[in-house]
Amino acid sequence: TGIAGKQRNTVRIIFLFRVQLLKWYQDISEICSTRNRPFLRSLYRCRSPEHGVRLLWCMMESIPKKDTRFSTAYTCNRADTIAAGGSLRARSEWYTPLPIIASTLPSSADTCGAHQRSTISQRESPMRTQDEMEFFFKALRIAEKAHRTRNKGAQSRKAPKGEDRPAYIIHPVEVAMLLQNAGGSTELVAAGLLHDTIEDTDLTAPSLLQAIEVPRVVDLVLAVTELDKGQSWELRNGDYLERIQNADIEAQTLSCADKLCNIRDMCSYLDKGFKMEDFTSRDLTTQVTKFSALRTVYRKRVPEVILAGFTHWLKQLENHLHP
Repeated sequence: TGIAGKQRNTVRIIFLFRVQLLKWYQDISEICSTRNRPFLRSLYRCRSPEHGVRLLWCMMESIPKKDTRFSTAYTCNRADTIAAGGSLRARSEWYTPLPIIASTLPSSADTCGAHQRSTISQRESPMRTQDEMEFFFKALRIAEKAHRTRNKGAQSRKAPKGEDRPAYIIHPVEVAMLLQNAGGSTELVAAGLLHDTIEDTDLTAPSLLQAIEVPRVVDLVLAVTELDKGQSWELRNGDYLERIQNADIEAQTLSCADKLCNIRDMCSYLDKGFKMEDFTSRDLTTQVTKFSALRTVYRKRVPEVILAGFTHWLKQLENHLHP
């Protein structure tokens, strides 16, 4: 009788604990407003207070850490959504330790060029899925080949005379790493790898779309591409600034990551005593003015984790202007 009583008390305690966990779950759900229904089932099945607390902690970790730039989730109109293959979505999870992201990639059964899409299931882990990693590898190979085999000759990074000029692919990889670190979508990270292919290589928008098979990636690349190299530097950069002002948040983030890497490279050469004219077509004052104008655009919506890096290197560049 004593043993049976203890068992009944244990069952009762576990039941009451589950009820309390469910109440906590409802409170947290109202705060985070995310898709955490699996937590509800897990909490109901938990067998110990330690297990329940651990589940609640994971759920709380998945709550996006709000930034004023994301007080309103990123949305787009119906036409943009259709053009992107339905892959656009709210991007309020930039700082989420356990991001919940639904990406769309070409189906493995798609061998005829039709743009069928298979949705990668939502995940509750910072790790990329195997399909996403394969997609990144595909984008990386497309970018590397395009920059290496262009008709003008293999492309390398700009550098002063006598300095090492690494293969150009190092720049897109750096941009993609920044976007990955910021929690960017699968399409955004892939666009980071490919962002200079239309501008600097023999690839066109149609040929890139045929190779990568995801319209949203091509749209992002086009958003940061200077299409008419025949125009003057001033006209090209004026047009670029206007387009970035009207671009969506992912395109602005891609642009910011790209310019961050460019400014960092500039500072590395200026620190060695070189002049801006030794490796660019415009002087330091003109470059600082250009990047400062872009920052006024970036500061409105670009995630802080990338904007902070851009701001840091821009200040370093300004320090060379007024040593």
